[in-house]
Amino acid sequence: MQKFNKKLIGILLTLVILISGISTVSGMSLNNENPETSEEENQEIQTVTLYRYGPDGSISTMKINVELEEGQDINDAIEEKCLEILEDDEEIQGLLNENVTRNALSRVRSRGRGLHLKFTFTISWLKKYDIFPLLPPYIFRRIRIPIVYCRYPNDLNAKTVITPVLDKDNITEEDDPHSVLCVGFIGFKWWIGHVSLIGFGLRTGFVGFSLYTKTNKL
Repeated sequence: MQKFNKKLIGILLTLVILISGISTVSGMSLNNENPETSEEENQEIQTVTLYRYGPDGSISTMKINVELEEGQDINDAIEEKCLEILEDDEEIQGLLNENVTRNALSRVRSRGRGLHLKFTFTISWLKKYDIFPLLPPYIFRRIRIPIVYCRYPNDLNAKTVITPVLDKDNITEEDDPHSVLCVGFIGFKWWIGHVSLIGFGLRTGFVGFSLYTKTNKL
C-alpha cells in the first residue's frame, strides 16, 4: 500500500512539474511577443480622452488616437488633432454661418502648466408670457454660459492663440506666464474634471471658440 502511495505521489509530482513547465514556456512566448507590439504602440500612438462642450450646453466625452512623431510633445499632437476634429464638427461649424454669433466669435487654442477651470454660469429669470392669457403670466427662463479659465504662472512655454472669426489676420498670441478667460466657450478640452490639479504638472489645454476672450500677462 505504501509503495502504491509513493508511486501515486511520484506520478502526481511529475504531472505538476510538466504542467508548470508548459505554462512557463507558454507565458514566456506570449511575453516575448506582446512587449514588442505594446512598446511600438506606446511610442507611436497614444489614446486620449477629450471633453466636448457643444453649442447646446451638452458635455460629452470621446476617445481619440494621437500619432506621435519622434521627439514630438504629446500636447502639441493633441492640439493639432483637436483642431482637425473642430473643423469636422458640423454642429460647431454651423455657428460660423450665423451672423449674430459669428461677429463675436474667436477661435482660441491654449495650453500650459497651471490652474485649469471649466464651469458653467447660469442666469435665470422670469419672463412675461403674453401669448396665451389662460396660461400663467410668467415663464421661467434659463441661460447657461460655459466659462474656461486657465492660469499659467510659472510656465515659460505656455501659449495661447486667439483669432477672430471675421478678422483672421488680427491674431493675438500670448507666450510665457499668462492667464486666459473664455466666456461662452464651445469646443474641446483634454484635462479631467472641472478643476485640473494634474495640469500643474502636465501641459494640458483646450481648443474651440469663445464669445469673449481675455488674456493677461503674469
